[in-house]
Amino acid sequence: MKIAIITRGRMNNVRTMDSIPREMLKDTYIICPKDEVFSHEKRYPSATTIVEDPARTLTYSEKFHRIVNGHYPELGRRILIIDDDIRFSVRNSHDPRSLVTAYETEIKNGFDVLATMMEDYPLVGLHARLMGNNAPIGIKECTRINAMQGVNLDLIGHIKLDHWPILADMVLNLTLLMAGRKTAVFCNLFWDQIGPSNAPGGCSLHRTPEQQAEAVRGLAAMFPEVVKVVEKEVKKGWWGGVRVDFRVQWQQAYKLGVARCKSTKAS
Repeated sequence: MKIAIITRGRMNNVRTMDSIPREMLKDTYIICPKDEVFSHEKRYPSATTIVEDPARTLTYSEKFHRIVNGHYPELGRRILIIDDDIRFSVRNSHDPRSLVTAYETEIKNGFDVLATMMEDYPLVGLHARLMGNNAPIGIKECTRINAMQGVNLDLIGHIKLDHWPILADMVLNLTLLMAGRKTAVFCNLFWDQIGPSNAPGGCSLHRTPEQQAEAVRGLAAMFPEVVKVVEKEVKKGWWGGVRVDFRVQWQQAYKLGVARCKSTKAS
C-alpha cells in the first residue's frame, strides 16, 4: 500500500506528515503543484514528491480522479489518499467510548487494517473523530468516507470523478454504493482535521460559494434518490452566513444499488 497526500498552498506545513509512521515514509508521496515541489522535497526528504502536469495547477477533484484512475503508476494499485491537515486518535483502552491521541504504533496498526480491508472493499476509510465515540467498534459498512480514502484500483475500475472541482470523494463512494458494492470505515482509529474547516490553502484557494453550490446541486442531480440539498448556517470559517450543503442516505444508497443489481440480473 502506498500513501498519497494531496496538498496545495501549504509549503512546509503538510501537517499530516507529522503522523505518518516512520517505516511508511518511504512509501509516502506528496501530490502538489510543480512550483511547490522544491519546498516539500527540502522539508520532507523521506517522502517522494510527485510533480503534477506542469501546464496548470489541478483542483482537488482532478487530483483525486487521476489517482483513482491510475494516472500515477508509481502509487501501485492500493493507495491510501489523505488530506494534508489530518491527525489521528484511538479509543481509550480503559473506556472505549472515550477517544485519545493516537501515536505511531497505533496509527501504523490502523493503516495496516485499512490495507487488509482493501482486499475485500473497493473503498475504505476511517471514522471521523466527531461522533466517533458512538461509532460501532470495528468496521462500519456503507457510510460517509472523507479526508482519507483507501482505494483498491483493481476493484474500482475506471470511473469519472472530476465533474466539479470538489466532492470527488463523495462521487466515488456513492457510485460504488449505487452499484450495490459495499464500502467501509474502520472505527478503532479516527481522523480529525487540524485547524478550522476551509483554512487557508487546499481547496480554499479555489472554492467559492458559487462553486460549492454548483457541486452540491450537481451531486444531488446525479444521485437524486439519496442526496438532499440543505442550507447550513456557518458561524466562522468558510464565508459566514448560510452555505449550500448536502445530506446523504448512505445505507439507502447501498440498498438501492443491490435492488438494481438484482433487477438487472432478473431481466
